[in-house]
Amino acid sequence: MPSMCGGDAAFCQITLTSCFVDRARCVSVGMFTCQVAGEVRQLKAELKKKRSLLQMDELKCRKRVLRRMGYATAADVIELKGRVACEISR
Repeated sequence: MPSMCGGDAAFCQITLTSCFVDRARCVSVGMFTCQVAGEVRQLKAELKKKRSLLQMDELKCRKRVLRRMGYATAADVIELKGRVACEISR
């Protein structure tokens, strides 16, 4: 059963034991629930990857602005000017 549940056997066991209809229907519903749970897990992982890519693009843009304004060096090291600006903004 763990292979069908994507390694989440505890979730499948809870689903199977919480069903009080006939046994064949319980197993069918449990298997379907485990499959859906696996798909949800895969979709969440995919969403996480896409979100991190968007954040990387935003980070690049922010670094570019800091460099253009003279708050950071070309190696993305924050200058004294940038540190002072950070302290003032707090």
